[in-house]
Amino acid sequence: PAQTATLRDSFSPRMGTWATKSQSFKSSFDKPSTSFPKTKASLEFNCLELFQELGCQIYITTDDGSFGVSGIISQLFEKFLHETRLNRMTAAFACGPFPMLYRVNDLAAEYKLSLQVSLESHMACGIGSCLGCPVKILSEDRESAVPWTYQRVCHEGPVFEARRIVWEN
Repeated sequence: PAQTATLRDSFSPRMGTWATKSQSFKSSFDKPSTSFPKTKASLEFNCLELFQELGCQIYITTDDGSFGVSGIISQLFEKFLHETRLNRMTAAFACGPFPMLYRVNDLAAEYKLSLQVSLESHMACGIGSCLGCPVKILSEDRESAVPWTYQRVCHEGPVFEARRIVWEN
């Protein structure tokens, strides 16, 4: 499936997305944005016009190099973070495969970005009763005897604060 990395005030619900945004109550389309769409080949990328309509600056990556830059999103995102001065109110949002989210989490920590991730998981029931999609989440209660708890991707998620996820390889 296609992935998209988007630096903007909101993110595309149709494709895997990262976003950075100014934390405010303004409309999600007030600010300039940068999008990093990623697909295996140029034929799979069909949302270019949507991103352009939203006012996104676009850096496209494809696995085969047939369109945009050949490579992975996290490398392009890291380069962008290194070359761009972000303000302290910038937050990031990510959706995609676990290895990408793992790397984005590292980058968010390095650049001191608040990060929320939308996790993908195998789900048998989709309503939380089978407990087939748990993820370890650090406890909010720092004095708790148990430092983490399981939360269900299908019920408590799929969006979690990345800093609270127990990231295991």
